[in-house]
Amino acid sequence: MKVNLFNPGPTRTRMRGAVMPGEDPMTLPAPEEVAATIVPLCLPSFTQSGKVYDFRRKELLSFQPPA
Repeated sequence: MKVNLFNPGPTRTRMRGAVMPGEDPMTLPAPEEVAATIVPLCLPSFTQSGKVYDFRRKELLSFQPPA
């Protein structure tokens, strides 16, 4: 079993637009862009486990213990 987390960061959604009305939504990635990044991470050929993928950084990170 592989288990990873995915942090999309701020994403252009209606819900975010409702709670952040002054934010320019065009500065944020569309949900489709975020989803396209998730798909390869779910394929059997992706063998990493126990990590978190940070979409904004485009990087697979190790978990850090709480400070």
